[in-house]
Amino acid sequence: MRFGNTAWLLQIMGDIGVLHVETDSVWRDLICEYVKQQPDMKYIAGIATEKEAIHFSEQYKVDVIVMDVTLTSSQYDGLDAVREILMRKHVSIIILSSEDNLEVIADSFCVGAVNYIKKKNYTDIAAAIRDAYHNRVAIHPDAARVLRDEFRKLRLEELKRTLTQTERQVIAYLHEGYSKPKISEVLHVELETIKTHVKHILRKLDVNSCKDAVKVARRRGLFDSNYVMR
Repeated sequence: MRFGNTAWLLQIMGDIGVLHVETDSVWRDLICEYVKQQPDMKYIAGIATEKEAIHFSEQYKVDVIVMDVTLTSSQYDGLDAVREILMRKHVSIIILSSEDNLEVIADSFCVGAVNYIKKKNYTDIAAAIRDAYHNRVAIHPDAARVLRDEFRKLRLEELKRTLTQTERQVIAYLHEGYSKPKISEVLHVELETIKTHVKHILRKLDVNSCKDAVKVARRRGLFDSNYVMR
């Protein structure tokens, strides 16, 4: 069967119910008009409070919520609203905000948001809504870099917890090309003690050689910061 009208086909497949939570009426009007232009979406309402968001999400067929991070004078309380809503209902929530604080972007995903888009890129919201509705994992570039950096930071912190401070010093010297006897001399400890540290490093990093241990530590960014000596 052929369908000559894509919009009609999308209507047959069902509308994506979109709820917008935003205190700024100008932005509510803008997103309302933009969503209404999408043939496969239904704009349910533009509201301003967490209480209203919970009510509408429970009373109406809401598939995706678009929300700002700040709803009142309380800083970033939109993130609290995300958590409260997700405790009551399974729904995809996209953050649409002018906030570019890296911690806020990372925290948005921690509380359960599926995407984060800056308001200057609001025309990307339609694609993000469709991705969320169809359970496609697609992170907007506004957030992708932050998540990448956060993941890298987590891997580095994991490495910090895995290795003791002395072991980090030893592997740093190995990275600089020092031999075990030379490291023993620099750290003023017995050679056998250095060998024991190296054995522990290899075991903890699940590698068989000092060369491979250095590669793992380098990949996780240990030598790109001041973490080695901490």
